[in-house]
Amino acid sequence: MQKDMNNNEVETASDKRKPFYFHLLMALQFLTIFPLKLPGEAEESDFGKSTSFFPLVGLAQGLVLLIAYKVLSLVLPGVVVDAFILLFLILLNGGLHIDGFCDTIDGFGGSRERSETLRIMKDSNVGAFAVTGVALLFLLKYAGLTSIPVDHKSGIIVSLPVFSLWSMVLLMRLHDYAREEGGTGQSFTQHTGSRELITATIITLIVTLPAMGIYALLVFLLVFLATLLMGEYSKYRLGGVTGDVLGAAKEVNDALVLVFALIFVS
Repeated sequence: MQKDMNNNEVETASDKRKPFYFHLLMALQFLTIFPLKLPGEAEESDFGKSTSFFPLVGLAQGLVLLIAYKVLSLVLPGVVVDAFILLFLILLNGGLHIDGFCDTIDGFGGSRERSETLRIMKDSNVGAFAVTGVALLFLLKYAGLTSIPVDHKSGIIVSLPVFSLWSMVLLMRLHDYAREEGGTGQSFTQHTGSRELITATIITLIVTLPAMGIYALLVFLLVFLATLLMGEYSKYRLGGVTGDVLGAAKEVNDALVLVFALIFVS
């Protein structure tokens, strides 16, 4: 409730001067490597408003992946193309989320005490837990992608980042920021309200249902449940979520979307 109150405060004069596409550009700037310039200065509340468009950013990424898939499939075997698709998925966001995944795995695996876990997650060094976790994550992603029937692969490739970026919006809406001193993710968690989550959900379903058919709804429900579990576990361990946890959830859901989709289309 408090988040909705903060998120729905009276717009300032600067808010009214911003073009309608401002928050979409902001989401693209944050989630991709594209060198975009905002037509104005962003305020803290704009971070939350930009989350409405996270699934649209996912659609843009998915279309880039689909083009790469179609082009590379003309000259390379499918198993090699799938490896490149997973590589491009990382490159499109500059490794932002895989870094969060590594920090989260190291933190949760390295300590049971909250403050020590947060300290480990902030450490830039990569530990054994992170290396093992990344290896297993990519093995699961690759096995899932290569096992999907060719007739269904295009729709799933487009939908993959849409689902996983939507899951970040769900976590931002449901959970507070865990670090008392603040951090990158705090502006998102404080200002993402029900309106942003509903908008992101509608966009997600509008994109994925035509791409995947009725299976998209089943995958959506399973990603929803998996994200709830991840959020509750982070709340139990940390008292909320951090930017690293959000990135980790995105990476885990990338893998889960492939597994869930494979179950339904095989």
